[in-house]
Amino acid sequence: MFVFNIILGLCLFVALLLALRRGRALKKISAELEVVLQNLRDLNVPGTAGGKDSKDPLSDPGMLSTLLTVIVNKYGTVTLNIQDFTALAEGDYVSVYVDGTEQNLILSLDHNLTSDDPMSFVNFGKMDDTTFH
Repeated sequence: MFVFNIILGLCLFVALLLALRRGRALKKISAELEVVLQNLRDLNVPGTAGGKDSKDPLSDPGMLSTLLTVIVNKYGTVTLNIQDFTALAEGDYVSVYVDGTEQNLILSLDHNLTSDDPMSFVNFGKMDDTTFH
């Protein structure tokens, strides 16, 4: 019985050492990831939320101005009156989708817009291609 307790104690000690070693490695990886995340925040890369200067691309006035310019160019002069604004419900908003197969930007009030092909609504290529998503 005494030998069994010694073997069990040694196994517990080895497991404790391995857990401490693994914890130290994970802490080092966590610190490296934090540095990478902070660098992304400092670069103000779209999609890295939390930086003090990071902004949502759709809240950028230049991007919104470009979207409105494209819409007016496509459909002509758009007139909005008070009835257009009052016809909206309190929670109405526009969802923005990117159709990668057709390379279209889709603005929709349907917040559950889906496709039969799950890969059709993806980004246009690389994540860092400066395309607003």
